[in-house]
Formats: sequence, structure tokens, C-alpha cells
Amino acid sequence: MTFAPDTYAIIGTILAVGFALAGMGWRMASRLDKRIGEDRAAANADRRAAQAAADADRRQWQASMDAFRQEMLRLAERQSRIEGRIEAAE
Repeated sequence: MTFAPDTYAIIGTILAVGFALAGMGWRMASRLDKRIGEDRAAANADRRAAQAAADADRRQWQASMDAFRQEMLRLAERQSRIEGRIEAAE
């Protein structure tokens, strides 16, 4: 079976277009994979920064609560000392 030269030209054109589209799709997919990887890395960096900020806020809050507790203990000791003196004077 023999084909006319025009038939070979059409088959060649279809194959060339198919390979070109496959190549473009492959390049686009690899670029998307790269961009997705970059976006994921940036999101992870942002998440780590937010976690570090939250940890710093939590440590600051804990330090302020520890200072508050110490002050309350000191005030309670002063009050009990004064109440003790008042009871002793009675």
C-alpha cells in the first residue's frame, strides 16, 4: 500500500504538532512543579516565622505572668505580716 506524498505530509504535520504539544505540556508541567515547590517553600518559611513570633509572644506572656505571681506573693506576705502585727498588738 502506497500513500500519496500529500498523505505523508499530513501525517508528518500531525505528528510534528503532536510532539510539539507534548513538549509544551511537559515544559509547562515542569515549570508548574517548580513554582509549586517554590510557593511551598515560601509558605513553610512564613509558617516558621509565624510560629517563632507566637513562641516569642508566649514566652513574653509567661514572663509577665511569672512577674505578676511574684508580685502577688510579695504583697500577700506583706499583708500577712501587717495582719500578724495587728493581731499581736491586740
